[in-house]
Amino acid sequence: MESLEMILLMGGAGYIGSHVAVALLDAGLDVIAVDNLSNSNEASLERVQPICGRSLAFRHADIRDEEAIYQILRAYEVTAVVHLAGLKAVGDSNVQPMTYYENNVLRTMRLVSAMTSAGVDTLVFSSSATVYGLPRTCHWTRSIPSDRKIRTAAQSIFIEEILRDLHGSDDERRIGILRYFNPVGVHDSGLIGEDPYAFLTTRIEIWVSSQQTQLPADGA
Repeated sequence: MESLEMILLMGGAGYIGSHVAVALLDAGLDVIAVDNLSNSNEASLERVQPICGRSLAFRHADIRDEEAIYQILRAYEVTAVVHLAGLKAVGDSNVQPMTYYENNVLRTMRLVSAMTSAGVDTLVFSSSATVYGLPRTCHWTRSIPSDRKIRTAAQSIFIEEILRDLHGSDDERRIGILRYFNPVGVHDSGLIGEDPYAFLTTRIEIWVSSQQTQLPADGA
């Protein structure tokens, strides 16, 4: 039976996007993945289909192209958006701060504008647990104050505040914000997983930014 829900995955060809696509398809929902492929590969989505035994649609588009996103939302009769698109390299964000603010904050606003024009009210934003900074306790809760010292975390906080304001101005909007740590590993099928080079680069950046004197021996 055809699903009545069409979910748009913005940044859907990445590591997290491909796993979210599997979960949505397994739940019986239809999926349209949109990605500019600047930091991902369409092959990950091709591997999703044999895992689920179902197909999904893909469109090559950039989140900054508001008109293109609007047309996709209308053409596929999208009912909800999962926003996974964003730059996250800690070191690179320090070198190119304006590029990161434009990509992560301004383009999120363009996505929301396209959704508004298309009449799509449901959005899930992929934020990050980096918004908590480095708490002094190992017991992490949502009550821990946010910390803007990490630039990518500051951008996530800005976006969260924008979305809260948006929800506060319109009760019809349904907005969810997910904060989580960097996921690792591969799907049980072994068909989709992380890019080993990208993962190693991210871990080295985190180590450097934390000013530790040696790399952790356990690979954490």
